[in-house]
Amino acid sequence: MHSIYKYPLEIKDEQVLELPIDAKILSVVSQKTRMVSRENPTPHLKEELVLYSLITTNRKFEKQLVDIKIIGTGHRININDLDGYTFLNTVQQYEFMWHVFYKKEKFITN
Repeated sequence: MHSIYKYPLEIKDEQVLELPIDAKILSVVSQKTRMVSRENPTPHLKEELVLYSLITTNRKFEKQLVDIKIIGTGHRININDLDGYTFLNTVQQYEFMWHVFYKKEKFITN
């Protein structure tokens, strides 16, 4: 059995996610979520980047570290820092354009 899972991303240069070992990374999008809280009872939209991944749900849950890089348009980068990374997508969030890359890293066993 398979499912598509969603993983929220932070807007920062680099972060690491723990995904199931057989995860197939599908896309990254900017998603609007309707928010209401006690402090702010007026409904408002929160926009965040999320990564979608196809996983096998009926197998042992071994994990793999996936390094994510998010680079804004116009930001300076050392091209060597992207060695081994795969381009995933360009996403608009508000007035910003983010270019997202990933690299599967080491396996984690329980």
